Amino acid sequence: MNIYIGPLIALIALAVIFGLLSLKGSDERSKPLFYDFKKDNAKFYTEQYAQEPKQKQKIVQAPVIQSNNEIKIQCLGGLLTQQIFKSKDRIVIGRDPKYCNILYNNNTRGISSIHCEIKRTASGLIIVDKGSKCGTYLANGAKLNISEPVPIKHGDRFYLAEPENMFVIL
Repeated sequence: MNIYIGPLIALIALAVIFGLLSLKGSDERSKPLFYDFKKDNAKFYTEQYAQEPKQKQKIVQAPVIQSNNEIKIQCLGGLLTQQIFKSKDRIVIGRDPKYCNILYNNNTRGISSIHCEIKRTASGLIIVDKGSKCGTYLANGAKLNISEPVPIKHGDRFYLAEPENMFVIL
């Protein structure tokens, strides 16, 4: 049992360092998530904590955004079950911490590096498959064409690769 404690602590330390380094130089639109490997849950760093150098940075579940026009989705199944994610302009889902603000493990079956994007346009919200190998689907099973925007609204559901990875627009 004690054999696993040392590597686990090292892995957690690397995850923390990676998360802190990924914040450096990021802009509002592509602010990466910090991935907490210990709990296997994706977490956001808020802009508020990132700008307070004297205090110890805290990890919170979702950024605090004062706008009523934010994009808000909830994961209904899979690795990120019951987590709620918010963003002002867009949400990118995938495995690449450089571009995505909702992250999956690198070994998550069916999830591409940059899987899909939800963004606000003048006419409302759209979802776009970003070239995923296993596809992005609406809840009714309709597969999205790569790079073709599809309008979505409050209450709509979609999933990545398989229905287990279901999300709902809040």
